[in-house]
Amino acid sequence: YDGWVVFYRELALSIERLVRFAPAALLGLVVVSAIVFATAINTIRIGGAHELDIELSAELEADILPPPLFIVEPYAVAMEGFLHEEKRPATIKRLKDMHRIYDERHDYWRTRELDPEIDAGLADVERNADTFWKVVDQKAVPIMQRGDRARYDEALEALAAAYNGQRSAIARLVTATRRFKNEVRNDADSALRMWGVVLVLLGIALLGSVIAYGGLLRRRVVSPLGELTATANRLSAGEEAAIPLLDRTDELGGLAGAFHHFVQASAERREADRKDAAEKSAMVDTLATTLNRMSEGDLRKIVETEFQGEYRALGVNLNEAMSSLREMVQHVVTSAGSIKLAAGEIADASADLSSRTDRKSTRLNSSHTDISRMPSSA
Repeated sequence: YDGWVVFYRELALSIERLVRFAPAALLGLVVVSAIVFATAINTIRIGGAHELDIELSAELEADILPPPLFIVEPYAVAMEGFLHEEKRPATIKRLKDMHRIYDERHDYWRTRELDPEIDAGLADVERNADTFWKVVDQKAVPIMQRGDRARYDEALEALAAAYNGQRSAIARLVTATRRFKNEVRNDADSALRMWGVVLVLLGIALLGSVIAYGGLLRRRVVSPLGELTATANRLSAGEEAAIPLLDRTDELGGLAGAFHHFVQASAERREADRKDAAEKSAMVDTLATTLNRMSEGDLRKIVETEFQGEYRALGVNLNEAMSSLREMVQHVVTSAGSIKLAAGEIADASADLSSRTDRKSTRLNSSHTDISRMPSSA
């Protein structure tokens, strides 16, 4: 059993070869059936081999009962010639015409292919007929022409002997011919029954082949396609389903394999999309947090998360921008401190100048007062 399984798997037809081979086989069976049917019909039809044999037998029987092959009429004409002297010229002419017709039919039947028994019987008939015509030509006609009455009995006895001999041969040939005709008819009936059975068997074989091919096509093509369609519908609805027919080596197996690879690629793509979406979400959260700190003035912490793929440059540029901005802010803060220090020194100098100015003003006022109090010298 295992050996047959291995053999079947090794010789498994592809669907394409199956679809090509099966119709060709059915067509061949139809052609063979048509040839057999044509042969059978040609054999048993009117005008076929059996009918021609029957017609040949009938034609032979018509020729031997009565003339030209059966010499009963020439025998009667010869008797009439001996009895009626006034009819002898016409009688002799009729005998010659009958002899000519006999020779024509004799030559015709020598060219026909006959049953061996009939051929032997016909040869016997012809031998007796030839004897009869020999008596007519060499004895009866000369005696009639001479009017030799003394030899009438001799001629008549010779004619009677030849005629009786052929009549016995004719009886045997008729029996053989009728037997052959019956045999041909029986053969035709047997052939008709046999070919009828053969045609019925061929029709049953053709019908069985069509049914078997339909079942094979349904089992090997239609049902598997239905399974693949149902699986595709389940997968398109989001359900999980195992891909069937992966163990097959024909076109449907190749289709199932391609479908399996497509499903795997789709799953891998979905997983990659999920990872990419997660990475993008994490990147957006990181950017939002970083920008929020920057809006609050916190430039100390850079983006520590390393972005993936094409977004890697975005993280690097953002960190570089934050570093540059932090350096700028630090420079501004340093510059502001220097300005504050200079402003303080200016303020201290202004205060000291103001104090000295006040002191000088006070001294000037005192001096003015003192001067005002001094008496005039005039």
